Amino acid sequence: MPRNVKTSRASVWWIVTGIGLVVAGCGDNLAPERLDDVPLPCSPVTTTFEIDHADPSAIVAQEIDLDGDHRPDDALGRAHDLIAGFAPDFKAAERFGGRLATDVAWTLALDECNGEVRVSIAPTDTGVPQLPRAAGQIKPDGTLTAEDGQAQLPLLALADATGTQRDPGWRIGDALTIRATLDGDSLSGVFAMALPTELVRADLAAPIGEFLTAQPATQELRLAVDANHDGVVTAAEVATTTTYQGMTQSDLGLVLDGQPQTSIAFRFHATRHQTE
Repeated sequence: MPRNVKTSRASVWWIVTGIGLVVAGCGDNLAPERLDDVPLPCSPVTTTFEIDHADPSAIVAQEIDLDGDHRPDDALGRAHDLIAGFAPDFKAAERFGGRLATDVAWTLALDECNGEVRVSIAPTDTGVPQLPRAAGQIKPDGTLTAEDGQAQLPLLALADATGTQRDPGWRIGDALTIRATLDGDSLSGVFAMALPTELVRADLAAPIGEFLTAQPATQELRLAVDANHDGVVTAAEVATTTTYQGMTQSDLGLVLDGQPQTSIAFRFHATRHQTE
């Protein structure tokens, strides 16, 4: 997969490693494109966790720097907080938790071998595309760090504050980075990823419009976005506002597959899947 990464810790790591490989192999080897391209040193043990809590609010989730600019990233978390500041029932954690408990099965799989790990985040534990996994380490105290993967997230379910969107809207994010702690059957922490800015803007305008339409007629944000004052906030009206353009704009120094990227992060909790 072609990737044009302006700056990232993973790409810098591979540049350095690649130089070492070229020197060691007299120019016969090329650096792997992904951290996951390097095989684990032994047959891994796979553990699957069911994500039961995921909060995108920047207040709790904005901790991970995806593009190496020394600033934590969570543009869509900040957008969430802006809307929730005007309309508190937009807050995602509780309502999205209800979807995770019923019709949206979001899982996190760990492949571990001698302290090295690969992390996958996807709709289910079977039948999903083989995406590059985030690669890293897990320490004896349970501290887990991994980066440079892809993941699937239910973007439409996350934005569906009215409960009318049954399609979870699974989308693929890149630059997946996770910082978490394994404690018995629980895994908790933060993960972040990048989404194509164009995709984000196309997906989120409609559910935000539906949410604002359902707000009281005197609600400040609804009045500001309903340009023709007909009582219905459309996706087009949302998409053309400077506020929407600003809160969904590319915030990362990453261009992947020729596309600018917008960040999203989650404070999460997951529970080990119990097999019968």
